[in-house]
Amino acid sequence: MLQTFWRTLMMYALVIVSMRLMGKRQVGQLEPYELAIMILISELAALPMQDHNMSLLQGMLPIVTLVAVEMLLSFGAMKRIRLRGLFSGKPAILIRNGKLQRGELKKSRITVDEVMEELRIKGTTDLSMVQYAVMETKGQISVILYPEHQPATAGQIGVREESKGLPLIVLNDGRWVDKNLQKRGLTREFVQNELARRGAADLEQVYAVIVDEQNHIYAAGK
Repeated sequence: MLQTFWRTLMMYALVIVSMRLMGKRQVGQLEPYELAIMILISELAALPMQDHNMSLLQGMLPIVTLVAVEMLLSFGAMKRIRLRGLFSGKPAILIRNGKLQRGELKKSRITVDEVMEELRIKGTTDLSMVQYAVMETKGQISVILYPEHQPATAGQIGVREESKGLPLIVLNDGRWVDKNLQKRGLTREFVQNELARRGAADLEQVYAVIVDEQNHIYAAGK
C-alpha cells in the first residue's frame, strides 16, 4: 500500500514537471505531435503505478525520453519552416472572397455545416461578408470579414480611449496580495477606506479587489 502511494506521488510529480517543461499551452492549442506525446506520457505514467514489478527508473525513462524529443521537435520547428510544416501542418483556406473552397473542405474533412456553425459563433451568417475563413493548424477556424463589415474601432471613429492597463488583484478571497499593492503604490488602509466609502467596511463581505494602472478600484462582494 505504502509503495503504491509513493510510486503514485513520484509519477505525478514527474508528469507535472514534464508538462511544465513542454510549455503552457492548453490542450486545445497543442500541435498534433504535442498532443500525441501528452497521451503517451499519461499512458506510460500509469504503468509503474500499477505494476510493482517494474522499477521506477524503467517507468520514468520513457517519459523523460518523450519530453526530450518534444523539446527537440519544438526547437527544430522554431528554426526550420519545413520541419514546422511536416509536424504541424499548414493552414487551409476554407472560404476565399465569400466562396467556399470545396477542395480544401475535403482535404480538411470539414463539412459545410461545421463551417456555418463556426461563422455563427463568430457572429456572422452571411458568406458574402467573409473575405477569408482559415482552418488553423490547431483545428480552430479564423474568420476575417471584409473591411466594411468589420466592427469599427475607437480610433476609426475618432474616439480617444484611455488605457486602463493591466489590472492586478490586491485582495483575493479575503487575503491581501501585498506585492500587487506595492506595484500600484497603495496601502491596505487606502483600499479599506475606499471600500468603506462604498459601503463595504467589513472585508468579510468582499471576495476580491482589483486595481488597474489608473488606480481605479473594482470590488466584488461575496
